[in-house]
Amino acid sequence: GLQTDLCVDQCQSGCIAFQTPLNRCFSAHQLFPNDTTNSWSEWDMLDQYPASDNQHDALLSRESSFLRFFFATTNGTCGGDATDFFQVPFGECVGPFGAPRPWGNFSLVNGNHLATAS
Repeated sequence: GLQTDLCVDQCQSGCIAFQTPLNRCFSAHQLFPNDTTNSWSEWDMLDQYPASDNQHDALLSRESSFLRFFFATTNGTCGGDATDFFQVPFGECVGPFGAPRPWGNFSLVNGNHLATAS
């Protein structure tokens, strides 16, 4: 899975850790129904590691990053084509994303299995 530490100030303070699946669509609102921090987008996401889509293989450094795809669905199905995607490095503070926790640090955990909110 993927551990995401979402933070208030460039990964220095106000961080909350979440664990999400790799290579499987998810809706953060369904995965974390009791999260009251509003830290996530409403849109479905798919985090791909390592890249298996030939179209994106050239972009991906298999050891140091993953691809995050966004979809126009909100029910955990990732229906239709991705609306956007980003290459995200592991072990680096990246952002800004949207408020209230615009910064994040990402790391691999528990192999490639679904984990839960921490």
